[in-house]
Amino acid sequence: KPFAMALKAASSVQYIGRKKRVFYLCAECNKLFDRKQVEVNHKVPLGSLKTYEDLPGFCERLFVEDLSLLEVLCKECHKEETAWQREQRNSAEQK
Repeated sequence: KPFAMALKAASSVQYIGRKKRVFYLCAECNKLFDRKQVEVNHKVPLGSLKTYEDLPGFCERLFVEDLSLLEVLCKECHKEETAWQREQRNSAEQK
């Protein structure tokens, strides 16, 4: 349900002729996309599941219900954000 609420908050209805279309605003690049081109991103990374101790925090962040912790991104921006988060996590683990 939180994902659906995040999508609804980022949605914009536009009419093309008589046809109603719903587009979603990417929080990063501020462009409009079809539903198939967007994904909901956790602003606080879910983290890894490398050990059993990672599981409770992972599940807590996975099922977050606070909409301020979710954002709608186009697939390209989500890919870049995930890569950046992974890089940050890996550099923190190496220290």
